[in-house]
Amino acid sequence: MIEITAKLIRDQSAVFLCGEVVECLITFTNPTLPEHRISQSNCDILENLAWATVQIHCYCNSTIQERGGPSAPVDAPSSIVKNVSGSTSLDASNQLKGEVLKSTEPKILFCDLRLSPGEMRQFMFRETLSVNTPPTYRGVMVKYYYKITVATQRVGSTVQALHIPIRVLPLPPVNCSDEAVTLNDESNEDLAPNNPFLEKKKAPSKIEYALHYLQNITARRRPNFYLISN
Repeated sequence: MIEITAKLIRDQSAVFLCGEVVECLITFTNPTLPEHRISQSNCDILENLAWATVQIHCYCNSTIQERGGPSAPVDAPSSIVKNVSGSTSLDASNQLKGEVLKSTEPKILFCDLRLSPGEMRQFMFRETLSVNTPPTYRGVMVKYYYKITVATQRVGSTVQALHIPIRVLPLPPVNCSDEAVTLNDESNEDLAPNNPFLEKKKAPSKIEYALHYLQNITARRRPNFYLISN
């Protein structure tokens, strides 16, 4: 039996902004067999997986789809591995509740992986979230949620899928006047004589602008000052 574990490189939280890069470390491990179960045949010792893919799915769940009957909770634990019946293809719509609104291109991790007892293989998954995708939203009528899907299959067995939940936040709106000011500043710098000892100013990225915007709206409105004397 091969164990599959997935860990996000960002240890603080599983929250990402639209347009940000998601990094996940996926580990396939064949645990060591007990001494009384060790076999002399190599066929019994080696564990084989036919293929494995990773991609990000955006699910949309509405109350209209729930009228057919009772439903299970939307968020499933990431440690639960679900069986996907059918052929060798991965049908994301049958895994979790809701309709797949958007998904990234599947990335193939390997084909025909063989691991001996105690052996481990690690793979790094990197994917950029689209800017046009809807953010995570948990409303009364509509819910949007994201899952990193790690799918694998043995020869002659059903597809197994591991889901890692992430939260996606939207980018704040950019003020057009601020963009005009930055463009004017850049044009003035281009007209000025070049100085090799001065560093060129780089325009902030959308991620930096979003983080700065969040810091401004979450900062303390009324700073307190204290006078400490003897």
